[in-house]
Amino acid sequence: MLAYERQALLTSLQKLSDQHTRQKAMDECTKFAERLDAATLPGFLGVLHTTNDRHTVKCRSGVARLYGLVAHFHPDLIAPHLARVTDTLVARIKDKDGNRELREACATALGEIVKELQTPHAVAQCLRPLLPALSETIEPVQAAAALSLACVLQGAGEVGDVAAGRVTAALLRALGHCCVGARGALLDAAAALLSHSPQSARLHAPSFVAPLLSACAAADAGARRGGADALRVLVGAQPEAAAEAKTRAMPALHALRADKHRLVREAATAATTTWRRHFGDETATATPDGGGKPSAASRRQQLREEMRKGKSAASARNLAIPSPVVEAPTPVAIIDRRPSSANPPTVAAASPRRSRLASPGPPEPSPAEEPVVPEPSPTVVAAEE
Repeated sequence: MLAYERQALLTSLQKLSDQHTRQKAMDECTKFAERLDAATLPGFLGVLHTTNDRHTVKCRSGVARLYGLVAHFHPDLIAPHLARVTDTLVARIKDKDGNRELREACATALGEIVKELQTPHAVAQCLRPLLPALSETIEPVQAAAALSLACVLQGAGEVGDVAAGRVTAALLRALGHCCVGARGALLDAAAALLSHSPQSARLHAPSFVAPLLSACAAADAGARRGGADALRVLVGAQPEAAAEAKTRAMPALHALRADKHRLVREAATAATTTWRRHFGDETATATPDGGGKPSAASRRQQLREEMRKGKSAASARNLAIPSPVVEAPTPVAIIDRRPSSANPPTVAAASPRRSRLASPGPPEPSPAEEPVVPEPSPTVVAAEE
């Protein structure tokens, strides 16, 4: 690569940091990658290798995408440089200031490289730095390494017995001591191995049953979603291993169908449908121990159903209760006993309060008639002077 070409490439990479010039700079770098040949490719890759944490995250993300474009345009030319390329991409995954965009760009580039080359050498070169990265104690790094491994397995197809054994050992070791937020990504990588390498992973499929069932009862929603998805893939790609675990898997999936997170419920519903399609409805009443004793998840589900039915019955009883009937108050007679020569003692009957629900009382006496005290001895209130 000539000096002016190198300088033009460096200028375009610097423009990736600016939002206004990013798309134009990416187009320039893409055209530059299309014109590469055996003489100019090493210099081009050398410039890409020099990008590190001193460059902006946007610049490093663009460089990661350029690796995938080079593999797409020149798969034969990039094969001798795979070791340095994969080491650089995995190093970008481990950047302390890296974000989700950068890590996803690196994972996509690794998957693109394996997909374009389709050789065992490319798979081995990608797995070499990725498998140790699965044991990282930093959650974003471990999750990004698992995502990259899933992309590599999806692009590679059948990886072979040796590679499948290495991947299985690394995944089981990571699932045993993983970060909380990275468990879902590790389960996705396991699902990618089971689905895209069914022949190579057939011997190792039973080893994943226990971690998948354990993930279905995890506290993290991403782990529960990943466990349900992996169980759906297991029954589709490895029916022999799924047949041995159907008495334990179906109760776990039924419990997840009532999960509070929508993604978990959707994944559990899809997995339950797939399992029923393969084994029929007899697995719906299966228990984890194969007997009549229900599991803890089944008991919780049954308790929720009973509580729901109890609330419905209470609501029905409340609707059936009749309205109370209010009785009419007893009429009260007031007798004026104050001595008066002009006005003799008279009896005034107080009209009772009428209730809406009670029957109307006797009609009031007309002004011409003298008030008469009722026959039943009413309550008499004497008005004292």
